[in-house]
Amino acid sequence: MELNIARIALSTTRIRVEQERRRARRRYWVAEVLQRRQARGEFFNLVQELRAVDPDRHHAYFRMSRETFDLLLAKIGPSITRQRTNFREPIDPAQRLAVTLRYLASGMEFSALAPCYRLGEKTVRAIVYDTCAAIIAILGPEAIDQRGTTLPSVIVADEAFPLTVHMMRPYPGRTESRLGAPATIFNYRLSRARRVVENAFGILSQTWRIFRRPLNVNPEHACTIVRTACILHNYVRDQGQADSQQPQQADASGEQVGGLCELGRLGANNFTREAERIRDQFARYFMAEGAVPWQDAAVGQ
Repeated sequence: MELNIARIALSTTRIRVEQERRRARRRYWVAEVLQRRQARGEFFNLVQELRAVDPDRHHAYFRMSRETFDLLLAKIGPSITRQRTNFREPIDPAQRLAVTLRYLASGMEFSALAPCYRLGEKTVRAIVYDTCAAIIAILGPEAIDQRGTTLPSVIVADEAFPLTVHMMRPYPGRTESRLGAPATIFNYRLSRARRVVENAFGILSQTWRIFRRPLNVNPEHACTIVRTACILHNYVRDQGQADSQQPQQADASGEQVGGLCELGRLGANNFTREAERIRDQFARYFMAEGAVPWQDAAVGQ
């Protein structure tokens, strides 16, 4: 009996000691290396120096001038301000915006960017997502005007991709010959739209180099990042600061980089009737209310 009581007392003591250890660990909210953020972090040192004495490198670092950065901060600052608590000091809005812009401009992974700013990787990830959401909510464009049509939004693709209800590819040669002008005009308009997309992506990726590598985030966050970059790109251009400092660069073979990659065939040319119906609907639209004056001459009609 006494032996059992002693064992119970010993077990209770061990549990209390372990609980005290856990409480002691929780007292340290920030890792020691991250506590030197103001002394050695990039935001409090390099960024402040760029703001003060080197406007060109500030533009290269953030893809915008100090004035545009401050104007953007004034717009979204209240939405990304976090409340101070008794346990930790919140990351101020200016640093949150700086982290987000640097992530988009440099193409760095979260794990590589976090040490530069003396922040945790999870913290940087949360900051980027929150700030992107604020930019979209405050600066986001209005809904696209469909002009009364019922045409769906689709991805434009070439022959390497299959035809689906969400992705349009050109009519093949035999079908184009059978359908005549509607199929020919559709193929021309699809090719023209694809070139516009490729050029736009090339311009976007020259400035926001996050698009020069795969986005290692889930699809929802990938959509948020793409929308944010497009909004910021237009915002900077509206401020009269188109990024003329980033010329097209060539790779070792002399090819220009920055646009979309060429791909081989990604699927068989099998499609559903619904996908075919949507493509035919676009073809009829391009021959009627969606026609442009130069399309007939462009295809030799």
